[in-house]
Parts: sequence; C-alpha cells; structure tokens
Amino acid sequence: MRAKKITAFILAAALCATSMSGCGINKDAKAASMNGQTVTLGVANFYCRYEQATMEDAYKAYLQTSDIWSKDISGNGTTLEETVKDQAMETLHEMYTLQAHMKDYNVELTDADKKAVKEAAQKFMDSNSTEAIKEMGATEDIVEEILTLYTVRDKMKDAILFKNLDHKYMTLKECIEKNGGKAEPEEKTEGENAEQSAEKKEAEKTTIYYVTDEQQQSQYINMFKKEGLDAVILSHNIDSPFITQMEQKNEHIKFQRIDADLTDHFKEDVSEEEKEAFKEKTDSLVEIFRKALGNDKLEVKVEKMKDENVASMITLSEESRRMQEMMKMYGMSGMDPSMFGTNATLILNANHPLVEYVVAHKDGENTEMFCHQLYDLAMLAHKPLSPEEMTEFVKRSNEIMMKLAK
Repeated sequence: MRAKKITAFILAAALCATSMSGCGINKDAKAASMNGQTVTLGVANFYCRYEQATMEDAYKAYLQTSDIWSKDISGNGTTLEETVKDQAMETLHEMYTLQAHMKDYNVELTDADKKAVKEAAQKFMDSNSTEAIKEMGATEDIVEEILTLYTVRDKMKDAILFKNLDHKYMTLKECIEKNGGKAEPEEKTEGENAEQSAEKKEAEKTTIYYVTDEQQQSQYINMFKKEGLDAVILSHNIDSPFITQMEQKNEHIKFQRIDADLTDHFKEDVSEEEKEAFKEKTDSLVEIFRKALGNDKLEVKVEKMKDENVASMITLSEESRRMQEMMKMYGMSGMDPSMFGTNATLILNANHPLVEYVVAHKDGENTEMFCHQLYDLAMLAHKPLSPEEMTEFVKRSNEIMMKLAK
C-alpha cells in the first residue's frame, strides 16, 4: 500500500516539471517556522509547485486561457497563485504538526519506511531531466522531505481521534465499525473485472457522517440522535481537505455531512394506495413553492418524515458542498454555484400541519408568506442567511406575530 502511494506522488509531482516555470531561489532560506521546525524555502516552493500542477489543467480548461495564475478570479484583489500558495502552506503546516506529535502517539518511521522514501526520491530524480529538475527547484533532499511528510501523515491516520456527538473520542477503525463497516476493505473476488470491482467498492463503502457546526446543524443532529445514529465533529477549515485525503487513502469509506441527504432512516414508506394522491400533493407543493419564492428552478422534494416537529429542511449533496468549499478556498466564492449544479434541495415534510396548510390553501392570503418562512427556517438550520435575507426574515416574523396578535 505504501509503495503505491509513493509512486502516485512521484507521478503527480512529475507534472510540475512540464507545467511550472522556475526561478533562482535560496532553497535553504527560512520560509516559515512550524512547531519549532524550520520549513525551508526549497520545500515550500517545491510543494507549492506540486499543488499548482495538480489543478492547472482543470483551471486552464475552465478559464479557457493559459494565463490562470495571475487572474483575480474572485475580484478580491488576490490572484489564484497567491491563494493556492496560502493553501499549500496550510497543508504543510498540517503535515509538520502531525510529524511533531508522532511520539505522543508512539508512531515512528521504520528503517523500511526510510528506505522506501529514499528509493522513491532517487527514482524521481533519475526519471526527470536536469532541466526539469531545475525548473521545479527540486533536490533529492527536498523530495525526501516531502515524501517523509506524506509517509508520516499516512502512519498517523490510525492515531487520529474523532470526537462524536456525545463528545467521546473514537479511532477511525471504531468509526467504521460503528457505522456497520469493516476496518479493512475486502479483497477483489477472483474473476472480477475492473468495472465490477469499482461498482462493488462503491456499493460497499461505509459512510461516516460528520457535522461542522453543532449549533447551526442542531436540527439534523437531533434527528440523528432520535434514530440512534452518530456522527463525528469536524469543525476546522482544514478538515475538508483532510477527509478528502482520508478517502483517497481508505477507498472503502466516504465522509458525508449529516445534511447532505435525507436517508431512509428518517422517512416513512408511502403505501401503494397512497402513491397517486402523494404524487399529486408533491406536484402541487413544488408548483406552489416555486411560484411563491419566484424560482422556477428550485429543487423541491416532498417526503413523509418520521419527525413530526420538522416541517422543512435543506439538503446539499456532499459533492456539491465540496465544490462550493473548493471555490471558496481558491478565491472563486463570488461565482454562481449553479454553474456547477450546486443548488440546495428544499425537503418538505408531508406529515407536518404547516405543509398540509399550504396544500389546502394554494391561493390563500398567507400562503406565500408561509412558503417564504418555511424556506428561510430550513435554510437557517443549514447555513447563515445573508444580511438581506436575515432582514427580510425578521420583518416577516414580526408580520406573522402581528397577525397572531389581532
């Protein structure tokens, strides 16, 4: 497994040789100090080039230009190059932090680990031309340093503890087993082709649910607890790239935020006798909410939810959320998320009296107000409202109370 990861890194790093331009720098100069250890400019420069190279082709295709790094994509005065460099330094900080705490978790590099790193670094140097090495600003020591950090991070994964909803600490293995999975992936069945193997892997992946804000996502947390489900708390900005790396290194698991989907745990079945009437109710609610909110592209789903206290909620797929986070991370937060199909879905509880009221009073005087309020309440449990949205929400809430007071 380790050899596979090191080879993957070599191939990825080799991209830097053909895509980035080099410049003369003092490789031994201090770029930063992390956990009492000096990070040289050579290491920082090499790793930044690696990070840039991994995304260069995608950005060139998207922006339809080769001059991508000088672009101020977000309009905030920061170039894409500066943004990526900042993110690369944050990742280096993460890896050096793990290295600094190895002894705390009785983790060490074996002679075999060190030998594998040294051989991989030598192979990298031998596989690239002198010109390419110069362009990258690489030396064998620098490549060894980066590969060592990757190896440490790989070995530290078993020592990492996750805090669950009860604020108890669990290892990754315990998280997997608690969610009904196996700590180690099953081997490929004899006679199974690559496509069958990929489909089997996807189907057998164990989902580990997580929350990023216990207060913001309290509605979803309460739903989880009622069904006896658990999730881990990942509240730091660096957790997003961290779980992506965990998934890459553990292909039998996937992380999913608890508001990414409404799973079968929270839904009641619709009987055969109800299906036709339920479809009519669903179509009516979709039409009413799209009209009231002035959004004919609004994604609306109607479900019979077990929790009678939840009238509406918002879900956003894990893939869409990560796309939004990547856009924000790399200075693209000002762009329209819908360009990438990253719009949220409004879930309505067909069992809730307020939703039933909307269906029964399609053209009622207060129906539009109820639709807006149900949508904003769902969104508040999902993410903060913008200043304009919050102002409108407070104003509407006052209007509702005034109606009740009459």
